[in-house]
Amino acid sequence: MGAVFRRPKKKREPRKVVLEPNRKLEPRRASGSSGEKRRRLRSIASGAGRVLLAALLAASVILLTVAAYRHARTSEYFSVTDLDIRGNRKLDTAELMTFIGLDAPTNIFRVDVTQLAQRLRSHHWIADATVRRSLPRRLIIEIAEREAAALVMFDVPYLVDTRGDIFKRWTIEDPAPTPVITGMSRQQMGEDASGVGRRIQDALDFAGRYRAAGIEKSAPLHEIHCDADGGFSLTAGGDPFYVELGGGPYRVKLERLGKLLGRMKREGRRPLYIYFDNDIRPSRVTVKLKHGGSARMNSRRESPDEKRVSKI
Repeated sequence: MGAVFRRPKKKREPRKVVLEPNRKLEPRRASGSSGEKRRRLRSIASGAGRVLLAALLAASVILLTVAAYRHARTSEYFSVTDLDIRGNRKLDTAELMTFIGLDAPTNIFRVDVTQLAQRLRSHHWIADATVRRSLPRRLIIEIAEREAAALVMFDVPYLVDTRGDIFKRWTIEDPAPTPVITGMSRQQMGEDASGVGRRIQDALDFAGRYRAAGIEKSAPLHEIHCDADGGFSLTAGGDPFYVELGGGPYRVKLERLGKLLGRMKREGRRPLYIYFDNDIRPSRVTVKLKHGGSARMNSRRESPDEKRVSKI
């Protein structure tokens, strides 16, 4: 057999560790060391302390506020000595003070301003009211009084405001506004209050048109009668006369009425009845004069001779 050749093995040299001159080897610290735990505990304790301090301060402020409020509610320094009432034209200030029950000194913080305003609104002549405090001793009361726009006649007269609301039974001490609205009953009011309310509002709107047409100066409006068919009849004039208007359009009819009254005044005629409700000939106006006179007029004609009033 031939000889076997083997490569000689190299000897391994030991690994050298080179240390830097100024570097020191420190042992690795474990993550859960006692120092880290102490820092966390200190942080938690500090946060809890701040929360506790804030809570104590808040509680102190609340207690001081409550104590101050209790003192204010019993202190004579905050007794109401000035009632500043605004907006009352009809109602007397002394009467209002008696009505709201603050004629004796009262602590301003004991006054329930919301309840006081509600009480004021329950007064017949007050449509709205607001109450607010003005420290240390003043209450400011602002009211909006109702304005009586008309009387509505059921079995007895009632006052109606500008919104058409019935707000008070009329008495001799109250003003007597015109017109008086008639033609509706208490039974109708009980059965259809909203329908009666609309008719009252329609009558007030008509009264406004009557005044806007300029007729009120020469023929004051005394009564508006609500007819069963939905139309209106009037009583007007210093020397009263009756006008049967019927249905609308009222603007046109009022314009014709104004011209007719002006002409009759110039001619020295005095109407007793005026009828506009000719359904067959809407332009025809029938007039019955006082002391037996009467006439028929066609408002489409402008000639005085064609409109001449002839006595029968």
